[in-house]
Amino acid sequence: MIPNRSNIYDSGMARVARKGDGPNLNLGASTLTTAGAGTLLAALLSTGLILRTGPGGAFADTIDTAANIDAAFPNLQVGDTFDVFYSCSVAFASTITAAAGITLKTAAANNVVAASTGRILHFEKTGAGAYDLYVI
Repeated sequence: MIPNRSNIYDSGMARVARKGDGPNLNLGASTLTTAGAGTLLAALLSTGLILRTGPGGAFADTIDTAANIDAAFPNLQVGDTFDVFYSCSVAFASTITAAAGITLKTAAANNVVAASTGRILHFEKTGAGAYDLYVI
């Protein structure tokens, strides 16, 4: 799982991951296959890689609520960050939207994931039940 304060090894010594350590590259993959709009549930986010298939036209995917992300990742502390790779594997654009407690920090145009491309979803915990989300 990505955000459970994973260990990083510096010179053979373990330490807790900190800002700037980069994404966790021990990724699993999950697939969201709804025919239209879908929800990127905390369980999907925890795999680190979301493969999006299914839609037959432009669609929107909504990030799960911050409360659900908190419940899924109880070890996250204010200031902790994590990245999720989102791959839009269809011939139509996806728009990333946010549920309660998630604040999109990027411009609206940046929240559109073009067909057959991907983006990084960068989360920062800003408080209990609160995250900033950057679509990079």
